[in-house]
Amino acid sequence: MLLLVRMVFEHFLTRKDKVKEDRQRAIREKQEAIEREKREKEEAEQKIKEEQERKAKEEREKEKKERDIAKKAMAQQRRRLKKMADEAGHWTENPRDKLTEMERIERICIGFSVDQLRELCDKVEQLTVASEVVQALDDAEIMKKEAAAGVKLTKEEEKNKENEKQEKETWTSEEIQLLVKASNTFPSGTVDRWTQIAEYINEHRKNSAGLPPKTEKQVIKQCKAVQTMNVKLPSTTQNQLGTALPDEDNWSATEQKLLEESIKRHKSSDPERWEKISTDVGTKSKKACIRRFKYLVQMVKNKK
Repeated sequence: MLLLVRMVFEHFLTRKDKVKEDRQRAIREKQEAIEREKREKEEAEQKIKEEQERKAKEEREKEKKERDIAKKAMAQQRRRLKKMADEAGHWTENPRDKLTEMERIERICIGFSVDQLRELCDKVEQLTVASEVVQALDDAEIMKKEAAAGVKLTKEEEKNKENEKQEKETWTSEEIQLLVKASNTFPSGTVDRWTQIAEYINEHRKNSAGLPPKTEKQVIKQCKAVQTMNVKLPSTTQNQLGTALPDEDNWSATEQKLLEESIKRHKSSDPERWEKISTDVGTKSKKACIRRFKYLVQMVKNKK
């Protein structure tokens, strides 16, 4: 009897252990499955990450290679233009004009794209007359500005524009006098020199009825013509013009001091800043104050 009880008890214990073992195994297998799934997910994510990094690296290397190629092409065209300019003495024997052309070559090298530089170099190589090269450089700069502004002219429009240009290029004695004065007021090296000279002429001329405003290109061309012909204006020119020309670009020490104090007093964020500065100075217009400020800034830059 005891043996039977013992056998039953042992059987019960064995079965209980088996149930416990099965339960533990199930828990263990479930945990292993969870860990395996997590590991597989991490491995998949790692592969995706590595693939993304590989593609990103390839893209960076491709972009770097393209930049290097573009940089080399740009450097090549810049050297090409500078070499032509150096060998030709910058297409002028006048020291002042040579300085202007040197500045222009640097400006073109910095501002033009590689395709624009290549096209300009190809054109310059075909020219043998210095004046034609200078005109080509003028045209290239004008075309770049027009392209940047989104101006697209058809051949017919260009033809009409050329015809209009011929009509506009007549210069009066007053305008020539203003050109000479403005050229001295805004010497070579002044920021936006030709723009400022054109604005000066358009602002100060008295007999402007029916005349279109002078453009940068017209100012450049006329300035070179005056220098080439060594034109000297007679002392009677002003009397022939009638009223004396305004002299807003000659500043006294008092006016200069008032300008400097007013510039410090009125912040650049003030939309009416220059009107207030002009009022403070009292004897100068808003445009004259702005021109004087630009001139002073340029003088400071040139001294550095």
